[in-house]
Amino acid sequence: MWARNDNHPELSDRARWLADLAAALDQAHRLVGRMLAHDPGSREAAVLRTRIRATQVEIDTLQRGLPSRSNEIGPLSTRSRGYSPRDRSPDPGSR
Repeated sequence: MWARNDNHPELSDRARWLADLAAALDQAHRLVGRMLAHDPGSREAAVLRTRIRATQVEIDTLQRGLPSRSNEIGPLSTRSRGYSPRDRSPDPGSR
């Protein structure tokens, strides 16, 4: 799923970052679904599920190269927050 472009390594980094983000959002969506199965009345979980789904749609839009509703988003904007596209493990300081 990752795009490889030797002439523009930043595009490869962006594709890899979006794929990593999409995978994390899929996992979060499944987890919230399980939370709702145990507590169907949880307003917080329902709101979180809706926000995750909206973000999934936005990431899908970016992966397809379509115009996005959000501001520009990519790996360069996250490097200052400790994200490295080659490091798929969560930043221990982010919890």
